[in-house]
Amino acid sequence: MKTRLELFEIKEAFIQKEVPGVQDAKANYYLTIKISNESFSNQSIDKIVVKRGYKIVKSEDISNQLKYNPLKIKVQPFFIDEDKSTLKVILTFTKENKEYYQIFENILVKEPIYLP
Repeated sequence: MKTRLELFEIKEAFIQKEVPGVQDAKANYYLTIKISNESFSNQSIDKIVVKRGYKIVKSEDISNQLKYNPLKIKVQPFFIDEDKSTLKVILTFTKENKEYYQIFENILVKEPIYLP
């Protein structure tokens, strides 16, 4: 059974659409989580789950990404939630052979960025 533990200090967390400057290229959405170096350096993340309105595009491909700070994970919206306060992310991690999780709510949805 997993226990809730507030271990990671989040500096910033947001979802943002990136629109390429190439005609007919597909836009992508990314979840970015910036964690304080102090709380990230001594602990690894085992899994990440996005709740409410978005899903991770290829969950099997993110294991390497979970080693880096900031985390930047490709997501896909499956419905637009007007109440942005319901967006949340769950990080799962193991510490001293016990499983824990931490929930981050109120994930900011930033305006799209248009790439050159």
